[in-house]
Amino acid sequence: MKLCMGVDVENVQNDAGYTWIDRFDSFRRNLSSIGTVTFYRTDYVPTIQLDDGEGLKYCVQNLANNIISKIVNIKNRHPACSVILIGWSVSASIAYKIYLSNPKNVQCLILINFPTFYNSGDKKIFSESQIEETKCPIMFITGADSLISKPSDIENLRDSLQCPTSFLYAKHCDDLLNMSLKHRLALNVPQDIIDIKLIEKMSSFIKHHYSGDRMEAYQWELVNNDCFTDSDDIYPTSNLYPF
Repeated sequence: MKLCMGVDVENVQNDAGYTWIDRFDSFRRNLSSIGTVTFYRTDYVPTIQLDDGEGLKYCVQNLANNIISKIVNIKNRHPACSVILIGWSVSASIAYKIYLSNPKNVQCLILINFPTFYNSGDKKIFSESQIEETKCPIMFITGADSLISKPSDIENLRDSLQCPTSFLYAKHCDDLLNMSLKHRLALNVPQDIIDIKLIEKMSSFIKHHYSGDRMEAYQWELVNNDCFTDSDDIYPTSNLYPF
């Protein structure tokens, strides 16, 4: 199983004292028990500057194409492998975009703080074709205090989808799923424990939909074929997406 995580935040410290790189490593370690984890980041500054916003669209499309190419390569070499995209904020939108353009090769989506509004402030509208073409299991995770992902909008989207869905509503958490210091002290819960609980919920959802024969077939394939190599890692094109 290949889990591809995406995030679009800078590597800054939160009030719990650790950076996003530390946090990402924690997610990677804890999710590695169910699959090989790689990641992509979208906190880039496009090197192509266009006033009409086409530069940003160009970069996003190139990132999506890069990931799709890697996924196709993985599936060609490991046909029994389940590819799961985990996207955070803008990366969640990119993950959904990738799925719609490549549904046969993506088996599951974990969408964390999936934006329900455009940057302009307009509410996102999903077409009937998008709804009908969405058939893989999706888990939504939204912070109660999120500014970009509204629980009511997520529920409305879930009601319209015909695929299996799950919704985790993280109380007292913001867009980054950080719980405020006040609430952490009141509950006597550190942020890393909150993250572990979130990871456990994600793992349970994935295992629920991808266990049994599918996992056994994949384990057999790894024993009888080469394992994942560094070429399977999904990184942005260096000149467009500086790390």
